[in-house]
Amino acid sequence: MDEIIDGAGFEIIKLEALKVSHRNGDSRYRSESCTLYIRENVNQFNILKVFPPENLIRKDLRLTLDNPEDLAVCRTLYNVFKAQAPMFSLDEMVV
Repeated sequence: MDEIIDGAGFEIIKLEALKVSHRNGDSRYRSESCTLYIRENVNQFNILKVFPPENLIRKDLRLTLDNPEDLAVCRTLYNVFKAQAPMFSLDEMVV
C-alpha cells in the first residue's frame, strides 16, 4: 500500500524474498529499508500491490512515530479513539 497515509501501510513478505534481498543487496538494504531491494528489483519477485480507497490517499497526513511531535499526534488520536482500541478505524481518523 504505497499510496496510503504514511505510517498506515504494511507489507507482507516471504522470508525467502528477504533472504534474497539480503544476499544480493549491499548494506543500505540491511536496515529498516530491507524491502528497498525488492522494490528496486521487482522483476525478481512476485509482487501484488493493493491500493487503498481514495479517501485514504493523503500525502498531507502522517501516522508515524519519528519525532516528539508525532508522539503528541498519536496520543491525541488515541485519547479520541481509545474506545475502539486496539482496532482503530483509519476512516474515522481521516474524516
